[in-house]
Amino acid sequence: MIDRLRPTDRPSRPAGGAPYARRMPKTALRSAPPPLEANDVAIVGTGTVLWFVGFVVLLPFQGRLSDHGHGSWPWICLSGGLLGLIGLKYCRARRDAIRRARAAEAAETSDAVQ
Repeated sequence: MIDRLRPTDRPSRPAGGAPYARRMPKTALRSAPPPLEANDVAIVGTGTVLWFVGFVVLLPFQGRLSDHGHGSWPWICLSGGLLGLIGLKYCRARRDAIRRARAAEAAETSDAVQ
């Protein structure tokens, strides 16, 4: 329908805005909330264990899976588990670095108070 309209029949474009867009009322800006803390090590560890469980469960069916064109599934699970180990190492190092930074910050503020 819009393609059939002549250029003079089309709705006008708001000044400085997107075509045919309505202006949103301006609201006061708020500061962003602090990030949520999560137990990343537990989350990644659980996922890693599940990938290894999938590998162990699918391994006895390797022949049948290969017959039906799905022979790579156990190896995909093994790859997921191995990549999960890398992710677990990263998450542990990150968690330890955050703890060290917080301890250093706490020591710095306690020294400044004295």
